[in-house]
Amino acid sequence: MSGQLSVGGMSNNWLGTCALMVVAFSFFSQYSASVPP
Repeated sequence: MSGQLSVGGMSNNWLGTCALMVVAFSFFSQYSASVPP
């Protein structure tokens, strides 16, 4: 999962965005779980 975003293809673009969203959501979820409200 690295270097493919440089191509900038149509399907690659939405795939990269989806992957970025998943990573951001996972990181946010982990951070939220690590720090109680």
